[in-house]
Amino acid sequence: GCYADCSFCCIHAYHENARGPRYRRRSPESVVEEMKQEYYSRGVRLFIFHDDNFFLPTRHKNLERYRRMRHLIRSTGMDDIALVIKCRPNDVDAELLRLLKSMGMIRAYVGIESNSEEGVVSLNRRVTPKDNRRALEVLRDIDVYCSFNVLIFDPEATFDGIGLNLDFMEEHADVPFNFCRAEVYAGTPLKRILASQGRLRGDYLAWNYEMRDPRVELLFRVVTTAFHGRNFKSDGIACLNMGVRFDNEVMRRFYPAAWDARWHRRLITLSRRIGEDSVKRVQRAVAFAKDVSLTDFDGVNRFTLNLARDVARADLGFLPEIKSLRAEMERRIIAAGGPPSGKRPRPGTQPWAGETGRLGTSPSSSLGAETSLAQANEREVS
Repeated sequence: GCYADCSFCCIHAYHENARGPRYRRRSPESVVEEMKQEYYSRGVRLFIFHDDNFFLPTRHKNLERYRRMRHLIRSTGMDDIALVIKCRPNDVDAELLRLLKSMGMIRAYVGIESNSEEGVVSLNRRVTPKDNRRALEVLRDIDVYCSFNVLIFDPEATFDGIGLNLDFMEEHADVPFNFCRAEVYAGTPLKRILASQGRLRGDYLAWNYEMRDPRVELLFRVVTTAFHGRNFKSDGIACLNMGVRFDNEVMRRFYPAAWDARWHRRLITLSRRIGEDSVKRVQRAVAFAKDVSLTDFDGVNRFTLNLARDVARADLGFLPEIKSLRAEMERRIIAAGGPPSGKRPRPGTQPWAGETGRLGTSPSSSLGAETSLAQANEREVS
């Protein structure tokens, strides 16, 4: 469970309606005992804590809990492990994160969700824009890789709020991120609010709604269509960006001789370019949505198609860079005494999908629609 009560969160809704306490946790002894079993019986070294919230509501209790866990981990001889966690921005504390880093933490997913005051209120986040910036600054200062998501669209979204979110994304473009809409799930306060307002559509298989501002709704539809391949596919550039950065941290932890600061800066630079590219193209869509006639359906379709092509074309440029970095990472690991990658494309796999599949983050066996479209467009131009 989670101690927070964000209006959109299905996790909060599920545990609120389940028997027993909404927020439950295992003891450090119980957690480490399971880790010990996996470590010694199966050789597990990477432990991903996919908890709804890794932390307690108070700093003192967090420090007490994880000091105890560190002691238990060290007493079992598990010195060569790596940890991955999730957290809310207000949970990020320099002393606490340094403690976790000393235990092997290599990545933290930070639930930014919104950096606009309206989004914080609409989604009941109880987190301020100041908390968001401080969280990423602390993680940068202690040199821990992180990523985040932003719900730039919600029922009450405005252009001003979207602009603030885009400014935040641009400011922290070197941190891999994604962006989307706040979705509606059964049992959530957001569902009840939209239903009471007569704005809820669909059913439990796919609840839907429209933004209060019709131009913001138009922007959502344009951006979701144009960024579908980049943001929402498992082999999209957003996922590959996060994946190659995570693989880098795994290499850094387990094969430190393969890692160096210059190599690291190359990855950060690529992430920043991808992030800035996304922001730039969404800003272009914002300008269009503010001025276009809402009845100019042909104009909207043309703009959306051109934007989708531009995003896909840019992704075709980023993809070889990610492939090259991943191949170099493999060579570095082998040179440092690590095993070679045994993954090879299945017979009949399209070359593009086969190559991205080697990155370890893509199960896809077909080209995305936007990528096919961009490639066809390039052939027409040439």
